Amino acid sequence: MLSSADAQTIYHPWIFEGGTNFTDFHFVKQDVATQFQATNWMGKNAPTMMRIGRMIKPFITLSAIWSTVTLETDKLNKLPLQETLSGDYFWKAGLQIEYKFTNGKLLKEDYFFDPYIYTGFSMSTIDDKSYPGIPGGIGFNIWPVDYFGFNIQASYEYVFDFDDYMHYSIGLLVRFGEMIDKDKDRIPDRYDACPKIFGVEKHNGCPDYDYDDVVDSLDQCPREFGYAPS
Repeated sequence: MLSSADAQTIYHPWIFEGGTNFTDFHFVKQDVATQFQATNWMGKNAPTMMRIGRMIKPFITLSAIWSTVTLETDKLNKLPLQETLSGDYFWKAGLQIEYKFTNGKLLKEDYFFDPYIYTGFSMSTIDDKSYPGIPGGIGFNIWPVDYFGFNIQASYEYVFDFDDYMHYSIGLLVRFGEMIDKDKDRIPDRYDACPKIFGVEKHNGCPDYDYDDVVDSLDQCPREFGYAPS
């Protein structure tokens, strides 16, 4: 049975995020001691990242992401990279599939802290050349209210034919949309035991016309209030 709090989460399967992002090629190239001596994140302060996603199962969200960064080419060419950079423009676009821990088993679906792991496919354009890649990362959403929240992500980007890098992002989230509900009983078809007949939440979407706590399909007198046989 769904609680009203759970329903708030599953009734808004779409998310949109706007924020900023950073790349870090040094993380992969340097040892741990050197990494702690200086931060080598490269990015902008203005909004430079967008993500739109849809929950396709209680534990799976599919997202599309786009981001852009201004690189510090002089700094990067000292690493060195596989190719010497002449331009500072970088952008990344991709699809990611996210496994959510707020799936009703590990964490409650309506829990305000919403962590996930993800992978997918990306294209990174560096110096006007595009390179395919595979991200592997972790992220979490924080939902102080039902519709609005915050997101943080960090991933290792395996890039074909170029250097790997770390990618970080932070942004503001909006949650919207409703799942398919053919009988309009406010219980999504995925969770509705009687998806084509208007029902009640107490009986997982099945009808109880006389409100005697016996669903109509099991009620010998569905139009008259009575009691379940003992």
